[in-house]
Amino acid sequence: INIGGTAKIMAYAPIIYSTGAYKKYGVFGGITIGAELNQFHRPALSVFNRLLATVKLLRTNIYIIILVTIFIVALISWFISLHFSVPILEITKGAKKLAEGRLDKPLEINREDEIGELASSFNYMSSELRQSKAQIIKSFDELKKSKSEIEIYTKDLEYQIKIFKTILNISNLIGRSFDVDKILHVILQKSVEVVGFDRAILYLVDDNRELLKCKDIFGFINEEADMARKSEYSLEHINCIETNVVKSGKSIFIKNFNNYSNATEWDIKIRKISKSNSFVFVPLTIQENVIGILGADKIRTKNEISSIDINSLQILANQASRIIENTRLYTALIKEKDFVEDILKYMSNGIITTDAKGCITSINKAAEEIFEIKKEDVVDKEAKIVFKNEKNILEEIEKALTQKYYYRNFNIELSVNGNIKYANINISPIGKYVEAGTGFITVIQDITQNKIIDMH
Repeated sequence: INIGGTAKIMAYAPIIYSTGAYKKYGVFGGITIGAELNQFHRPALSVFNRLLATVKLLRTNIYIIILVTIFIVALISWFISLHFSVPILEITKGAKKLAEGRLDKPLEINREDEIGELASSFNYMSSELRQSKAQIIKSFDELKKSKSEIEIYTKDLEYQIKIFKTILNISNLIGRSFDVDKILHVILQKSVEVVGFDRAILYLVDDNRELLKCKDIFGFINEEADMARKSEYSLEHINCIETNVVKSGKSIFIKNFNNYSNATEWDIKIRKISKSNSFVFVPLTIQENVIGILGADKIRTKNEISSIDINSLQILANQASRIIENTRLYTALIKEKDFVEDILKYMSNGIITTDAKGCITSINKAAEEIFEIKKEDVVDKEAKIVFKNEKNILEEIEKALTQKYYYRNFNIELSVNGNIKYANINISPIGKYVEAGTGFITVIQDITQNKIIDMH
């Protein structure tokens, strides 16, 4: 309450009086106590101010403590981060690099705690993965190499199968035909179509072994074909690759004639005509004697001549040699057979040959006249059926051949179509032993006229 301009705090307490004149009001009066407000609050304000100062000091100290604590915690966290987080981050980065396939650098974390063990395990895993990757790459390279080798081997095998089929076809052709020119032409054709050459030429040495002459060609065109067919070389006077193959008996392969240091003047002349820069010649050999050469090139395709090509050409050359040898043997055999047949044909004695089964294989003209039979009626028939009327003589002959392997008898009386004839018969094995199954040869001498003269 403001009293006289002074702020005071007042307290009033009534005096209760209920008798007399004051009964009507019940109050006699009251007591008022007052004091100035500033003086009243001064102790409290003093205490408040002291408390406020204490609180401010406490708050300041708390803030300082909090800041110091935050700083210490941050510092500790930083040290912990350096100690734990950085290695873990390095391991994480290493794991990412590992996932990307970069296995070149190990983690450099030298610690003896769990993180160090983790880093060591990670480095060990990385090392194992590097080794596994290197092994896989090595295995992959080996597989690629093996695949390439298998592909090459497969191609070579297919090529060899083609060559084998070609040889088989040529062999079958040899069995069906003795037309040497036809078969040799087939060999030249296969040299081009199967082996892969562009041109092939065959030279043969003449019977006097003086000239090397072109026998046949394949793959040549127009003027080059005419020139090739006309080519021939003197073995004595011409020194060239072709004649050297005949003389040495060895194959000659020229990869690049321009770099061939042993080329002679004849070689240069021949190459100008043939226009071949890379070629091969292989010998045709019979019993170590060179009878000719087989040559081929790849003048149009310009492909390289491989060792397989050369070997294949040599195989075909061997086939050609075999064909020529067989043809010569066959020709000689035919001549010998014709010679023997001519001898047998004009012999005065009858000749009959039989196989091991007793079937007649041949009979000459004299024997036909003696027994009054025809060759076509008795060949491939059993002798005991053809001469069934001479049963006693056949039994005697069979017994003698069984015991002694030969039979000789003279003045044998034979009944031929009702006529009596006399003959001397000599039977001996064709081979050394009758067990060899070569059969027998029977010589019959007709002595009927001599016998009649003797009887007269």
